[in-house]
Amino acid sequence: GGPGVWEDVAVFYLEVLTNTALANQARIGVVWPVVHHHFQGLLAAVDRPGLAAERIVVNQLRLCIHLMGQPGVDPDLIDGLRSIALLPAPVQQGLSERIAVGLLVLLRGNAGHVTAREDWKALLSQLQELAGMRPAAS
Repeated sequence: GGPGVWEDVAVFYLEVLTNTALANQARIGVVWPVVHHHFQGLLAAVDRPGLAAERIVVNQLRLCIHLMGQPGVDPDLIDGLRSIALLPAPVQQGLSERIAVGLLVLLRGNAGHVTAREDWKALLSQLQELAGMRPAAS
């Protein structure tokens, strides 16, 4: 079991955590503080592109898309989006298409839940920055 195995295990448990949170939307207030804290720590620790970085970002976007509008979680979800915008440039560039599509899906379904001017400014500037990036070669 080298480091790659542990990364695979960590990614698996991240997917389980995300799926559990999404399957319990009616009780999200109970688990949300732990889920949000965990994701904020993971996003802060991302320092290079890779599978783990991709799954952390995609799962944060999934949480935002499906939980936006749930009582008490919107400010934390916006914080998660801001954390994605603060990722190192190589990570953002490598995931630019995934992030842009996630933000598009989020805004298509949840634009009415984004009410603060500064939240709109943050989302639109993130989209503008992503639009200027060349996706990393696959």
